[in-house]
Amino acid sequence: MKFDYPYAWYHRVAHSLGVPDMWLDDAIQVMRLAAWQGHNVRFACIDFMRQHICDDRYSRRATFGAFEDWKIINPDYGYDTLLDLRRLFQRLNRRLQFVVLGYLYGYKDVELARKMGVSPRRVGQLRGRGLALLREGLI
Repeated sequence: MKFDYPYAWYHRVAHSLGVPDMWLDDAIQVMRLAAWQGHNVRFACIDFMRQHICDDRYSRRATFGAFEDWKIINPDYGYDTLLDLRRLFQRLNRRLQFVVLGYLYGYKDVELARKMGVSPRRVGQLRGRGLALLREGLI
């Protein structure tokens, strides 16, 4: 079944998923195409963000320029805190980075578990450990 939602609806969904303003029009275009093709609009937007938040499409190593645009952490924190968060995040192993970024991008544990080949419960444990390590380093 194909739907065509009003532009304001796509705008609201994209903002709720944390799309920065500079990518908003592109994300909405991808979402409208997904709706026209009968695909899940939310997943299309998340996949769009994953493609544009990475250095290249194959390594999936995240860049951190988006931390200023996204409201991942409290905006009252200063730039030094963002640099500390970046440094702490780079200390995490790749598995913990993958799980924490997946959590921040809005993926469910089941989706991440399927990609990693582990159980959703294990993903939850890794997420908790990764976030705890980040929290400890910032305190």
